[in-house]
This record gives sequence, C-alpha cells and structure tokens, in this order.
Amino acid sequence: YALHRMFSRDRGWHIAGLDPRGAAWNSSESPSIAVFGRAPPEARANVERAIAAEGLREEEVPALAVAIDFFIHDEIEERVGHALRLLGYPLDEPISAEKALRAVELGLGSYIQGVDLRNMTYHSSLIVFSQMHVVYPNWPNVVSMIASVSKRLRRSWSARSQGAEVEAGEAPQRLALNETMSVADHVVDAFGPSQNSECSAMKDRLVQMEEGGTGRVRLADFHNHALHGHWQFGESASYLRQLGALDESPRPGGPYVVIPNYLAGLNNCVLDSRYFSVCCRSECEDLLLHIEQSLQVPEAAPDAIAAVVAALPSATVPGNRTLSVVQLHRLNAIARSHGGGKVPLYGRLFAQWM
Repeated sequence: YALHRMFSRDRGWHIAGLDPRGAAWNSSESPSIAVFGRAPPEARANVERAIAAEGLREEEVPALAVAIDFFIHDEIEERVGHALRLLGYPLDEPISAEKALRAVELGLGSYIQGVDLRNMTYHSSLIVFSQMHVVYPNWPNVVSMIASVSKRLRRSWSARSQGAEVEAGEAPQRLALNETMSVADHVVDAFGPSQNSECSAMKDRLVQMEEGGTGRVRLADFHNHALHGHWQFGESASYLRQLGALDESPRPGGPYVVIPNYLAGLNNCVLDSRYFSVCCRSECEDLLLHIEQSLQVPEAAPDAIAAVVAALPSATVPGNRTLSVVQLHRLNAIARSHGGGKVPLYGRLFAQWM
C-alpha cells in the first residue's frame, strides 16, 4: 500500500503487483511484483519469501522502493537502446542532441503504441510512429516535454563542467550514451505529472455532463460526446461494466458512468508495459491522505470521519461545509455493517462513500 501510494503520487506510476488498497498480497498465493522479473532469481525469491512470511521491516520498504525504481528505469533504458540500434545510431560515441531526442521519443512511443522495437525494422517503425498523433493525440505535448527535459539537463551538465551558469542556447549539442539514457530516465519520471493537465481536462468535460451533482454521467450523453469528434469516451457498456465504472442501478435515465471510477480506470493509463503504467492521479487517494494524517488510525467513528471530511476541500467541493443527511446516514450504515461502530478507512464501502 505504501509503495503504491508513493509511486502513484510522485510519478503517476501504477506498478503491477502493488494493489491500491494493499490487498494484492493478502492471499494464499505468493506475492509478486512483476518488475522483479528483471531481478536475479535468488534476489527475487528472497524478497517474495520475506513478504509472504513475516513481511518487511520498516527500513526495508524504502529499499524495496529503490529496487522497483531501478528496474523501471532499467526497462526504459533497454527500450531506448533498442531504438538507437533500430535508428542506426552508434552506442560507443556521442550523438547529436537531435538524434538522442529521436531515440528517446521512439523508446517512449513504443510504450504508448504497445510495440516491441526488437521485432521491427527501421521502415516499419516509420509507418507505425507516423500515426502517433492519431493513436495518442497528446503526443505533440509529449514531444515538447521530452525536448524541454533534454535541454534542461544538457544545460545543467554544461554548467557543472564549466563551473558557471550557462547562458540560454549554450546547451551542449552532443550526448554520450549515458547522457541519452539519463534524459530517458528523467522523461519517464516526468511523464506522469505532465499528463495531469490532460486528466484534469477530461474530468472537467465529464463534470460538465454530470447529472445533478451525482458524480455520474448518463451513458447516452457519454457516448454522444465521443460521436462529436472527441477521441475519448468511446468505451462500450460492457467494458465500462468490467472497469467498475458503470452504474446500472434502477433509476431514470440510466445506466450512468461513475466519473471517479472512469478517471481512475486502466483505460486512461498510458505507457503499455508488463511492469507499470502511467495513470491519472487519483484525487480520492489525495483526499484519503488528509484523512490518514488527521486520524492516524485504520478505522474510526463516523463522527470523527465526518468532521474531517466536512472541513476538507476538493477540486469540486468547498471545505468547511455541512455534510448532507444522506451522506451521514450512509457513513453510519458502513459502521453498523462493519460492527464495533467504526468505519474501516481501507474498505470498499468507504472508498465508494468518498
């Protein structure tokens, strides 16, 4: 749970094997973090045995985070290496900044397109990646972000070597292999936060279609938006149902798309990898963080939770408000169903209530 929250909050990464609620390891099966497939077998087995037995000590969790971070960057560097070979660029001598950018773009684009560069020729890659702006309309902004990261790093390296600030335009124009890989590492770190504006814009469009403050959009309105030239909101009812974003309860005008569930769905994740994906940042998790810091317990009385939530603002609701009778009734119902008069903060019902 802690690892998921850290990578999700700081990078927008959703690591395969790290469940948002920490539930993935609460089973009889041996726990597994997919990216550890890149680790030596003995090291992987030792970690999985420790987690499956008594768990990890507090000081071991950061070490695990560092290992996950290393293997994620190891994969992006591997992809950029394949891109360099595919483009015919040398690995043993510096290349122009323009060529380095092209290799990083190709490596990152292989995630978005879901292709393996090892199985492509130079000409087939030209065909596939000529359609990037169609497959992913936000691609021009990604290209700009890659160029910005590269320029910032190159100026920093030059300033360090010269022992002085570098004027605009003095960024070095040739990069060694390790420098190209460093650009790729910084780009994959920045990719998630850079996509937050796209996620916010998507949320704004959904809220504009919202049905009477319910946090839901009529499925007909949802699909109608896609029919009028928008590349998003084209998911079928069956897919939305599987995603957990379709409310089919008997009510007029239904079924409805649940806005927060849709935004948090894997359909809005990019960078197709067996190990991780970049997804919209969960505002619900940000709100839960405030509740955790205020209460510092895994379960609490409904009155204590209500007091914290009423004071808590979100992107769409002001703080210091009065919760409705219906909201309070539902919160107390969760406490009664759980027993003991308290609400589990990490349970499914409380997540739905939030």
